[in-house]
Amino acid sequence: AGRTGNGSTCTYIDAVLRAHGFNTGLCLSPHVKDVRERFQVNGQLISEHRCIALAEEVLSVVRELNTASGELASYCELLRAMTFLLFTQERVDYAVIETGMGGLYDSSNVVNRADKFCVITKLGFDHMRALGNTIEEIAAQKLGIVQVGNEVVIGVQEEIEQARLVQLAEKAGARAVWCVDLVLAPFLRENAHLAERVCQRLAIRDGWEYIPQTAEQGLVVASLPLRFQKILWRGKTLILDVAHNPQKMRGLVEAMRTQFPGRAYAVGLAFNPGTEIEATAEPILRDCARVASIDVVVGEGAYRFRFVSPQDVIPQLSHTQRASGTHENIVALETWEALADWMEHIPEQTIVLT
Repeated sequence: AGRTGNGSTCTYIDAVLRAHGFNTGLCLSPHVKDVRERFQVNGQLISEHRCIALAEEVLSVVRELNTASGELASYCELLRAMTFLLFTQERVDYAVIETGMGGLYDSSNVVNRADKFCVITKLGFDHMRALGNTIEEIAAQKLGIVQVGNEVVIGVQEEIEQARLVQLAEKAGARAVWCVDLVLAPFLRENAHLAERVCQRLAIRDGWEYIPQTAEQGLVVASLPLRFQKILWRGKTLILDVAHNPQKMRGLVEAMRTQFPGRAYAVGLAFNPGTEIEATAEPILRDCARVASIDVVVGEGAYRFRFVSPQDVIPQLSHTQRASGTHENIVALETWEALADWMEHIPEQTIVLT
C-alpha cells in the first residue's frame, strides 16, 4: 500500500521471487491495457477463456449473495475474487497484491493471514475525499493492511516520518518492522531496492537462500507499461508515463535529467478530474521546451471518460509558468490526429506523454 511506486514495487518483488524459482501470482491495480494484468501467474497473462471461466464462477456466487443481501458487489470486488480464486487454483507460493485505494477498507484487505507480509511505499495526499485530509489520516488508512503477527517493510518517505509509520504498524500488532534508507539512484531504482529488501526478509523468514545476482537478473527483465516506457515513433523518442501527482512528476523529471541530460524535450499533459494541476505540472514545466494540453474523450455512454479540458488546464499551466519564470509555450490538442501532427512537426526529438 502507498501512494507512489506500488505497481513497480509489486512487479519487482514478483520478478525477484520468480528468479529464485517460486511460483507466483501478481495482482496489479489498476490495469493499463488489459484487465488480465490484474491477475498474472508467473509473469504471464492467463488466457481470455480462463478469464471468462473465472468471471462466470465468481458471478454465480455473487448472484446468490445479491439475492440474500440485496447488495451488489463492486467491480473491484469482483476482480479481487477472481484474483484470489485463480491464485488458489494455481497454488502459488507467493501472491503479490497491490491495494486499490487506501488499505484498511480496500477489497485486498480480506487477506488476514498472520504470515501476510506488508510493504508500505511512499505516502502522500491522494483520494482525500475517501482517505482523509491530513497525512496522519491517510497513513492510518494505508497502514490498515497491517494485522496482528504481520511483518512490515516501510519505504523511503517524504511527507511523513518513517518513525510514525513504525508506531502505527506496531500499534496494529506487527511482529517486526524494518525501514529502507534513502537510495540515491535512478528513476524506479528506489522501488527496486525496496523490493530487494522485502525479498531478503522473506528469505530469512521462510528459510530460502536469497542470491543477490539472481535478484538482479530478475530486476533487469522486469518492466511495466507506461512507467518511463520508451518507444520510437517516426524517428522520435517518446516517453510514455502515468505521472499524475507532484511526487510522481518529480520522479519523472529526475528520470529525464538522468536519461537525457541537457536534451530539450516537449511534453504532452492530460489531467484526470480532481488532479492538483499546478502542483503536479510545476516540476516538468521548469524543464521542458514546450507543452501541449491534451483533451481526449474515450468510451461511450455510461463508460465515457474525458480528461480535464484545456480551457481549464491552460490558464493554470500559464500561471505556473509565470510564477516559475519560464516562458509560455502551450497549445491545446483536442484529437489524437492533432496530437500526432504536433509531435511530428515540433523540432524536439524527445517527447514525454503523461
